[in-house]
Amino acid sequence: EENTWREHVVPCKYLGDESIEMLKSGSTLTEVALMLKHNLIIILISNEEQKKLDSISGLKTGMPENWKLGDDPFERLYKAGIKLK
Repeated sequence: EENTWREHVVPCKYLGDESIEMLKSGSTLTEVALMLKHNLIIILISNEEQKKLDSISGLKTGMPENWKLGDDPFERLYKAGIKLK
């Protein structure tokens, strides 16, 4: 019961914004779908871990500085010190 917070590994806002930008720049729906397939991951974390993640500047709705699509999608969690089981 301690891991009850459902967290998107890459924030939904980031994925939504990126999807729109990809489409505006000429990407196909298939390319956007593949990007989402690789980055739309939901995990369970504790409420304490969620508060810690949200307290770090830029990580509530964004990814770490210099992160780009294709990099490790879990980087945001590592940056917040959240250990995965």
